[in-house]
Amino acid sequence: MINLVKRLLFNKTDDSKITLLRYVFYGGLVSVINIILLYVFVEFLKIDYTISNIISMIICITITYILSKLFIFSRKVSIGRKKEFLSYVIISIISIGIDTLVLYICTSLLSIYYLLSKIIAIIVSTGVNFILKRMIYEKYKI
Repeated sequence: MINLVKRLLFNKTDDSKITLLRYVFYGGLVSVINIILLYVFVEFLKIDYTISNIISMIICITITYILSKLFIFSRKVSIGRKKEFLSYVIISIISIGIDTLVLYICTSLLSIYYLLSKIIAIIVSTGVNFILKRMIYEKYKI
């Protein structure tokens, strides 16, 4: 059982099914961390929910980048590390903007509880993130 978990979640692989499983697993894990951080910043540290969201997103994007490099994608990039990282940062900034905008619209304009708004924002920004990454990966054959 331990070997199966290692194979599915940690060992290097080029198997696209395992890569997809890891992408979903680690993405879900980081989304939960994102929501928990948002809650802690708002409820315990009394930071405005939009500022808290930006802070939690920056932390989670950093975690996601590290997890992606360590466990999800094992291929070497064809555009070079600097360009790859730059594209990741640009997509992340767009993602933070979209996520925060959706959070604000849902919470302040539609009066939806901020944690439920965050779940909606995660769904929307994940979709946009996926589309942007696909466009870049296809353009540069990553």
